[in-house]
Amino acid sequence: MTFKINIIACLLLLASTSVVAQVKTVMPGKDFSSVKVSTGLFVEIVTNSEENKIEVKGSERDEVSIEIEQDELQLSLPVGQIFSETEILVTVYAKKVEELKSRAGSEVEFISPVRQENLNLIASEGSYIGGELQVDYLTVRSVTGASISLIGSANTSNIEVKTGASFDGKELKTEITEVSLNFGGEALVYATETCNASVNAGGTIMIYGNPDTLSQKVKLGGEITVIE
Repeated sequence: MTFKINIIACLLLLASTSVVAQVKTVMPGKDFSSVKVSTGLFVEIVTNSEENKIEVKGSERDEVSIEIEQDELQLSLPVGQIFSETEILVTVYAKKVEELKSRAGSEVEFISPVRQENLNLIASEGSYIGGELQVDYLTVRSVTGASISLIGSANTSNIEVKTGASFDGKELKTEITEVSLNFGGEALVYATETCNASVNAGGTIMIYGNPDTLSQKVKLGGEITVIE
């Protein structure tokens, strides 16, 4: 997958005459299992790291707020910095990430495969989450124009898409998937055993994998399509 984050990383590398001088490294000193990214930041996440570490690249790297509250790493920019033309890239090295929240136009990508039991992903307000997974149980919530794109595998997945958001999981192979779509948007899922799909008030669900058991419900418009 090619993402905007990769382009930004290349631009930062080319534009910097001294890469070391452009990098701010933060050792949080606390463990965390949840990450929340806000206000238009571009973030890469490396999971299963030996230590928790955050690297910030860009001339305005000192503007990035890095806090840990109640087991959650929170990354954000000041409101006045959102529309700055300066590109900032944050790389998070984490021992584990069980929950990721991306909001307010932020773009977050797992740049190493996520291999663990459970993962919860939430994207809202035009933000983006992408990456490769190998998990047992996956929960996804994509709302208000956000998008989530995943590849890999999950034994069981629960997908919720609302208000013009999207989920692309046609290359995320699951055994059991429950997917609901409300008030517009699109969801692409892959299930081999069971898929329960429902659409309410517009939107499209596309089902791949030819599941053995399929339940379909459409209310007040929308469509469900099975791709053979």
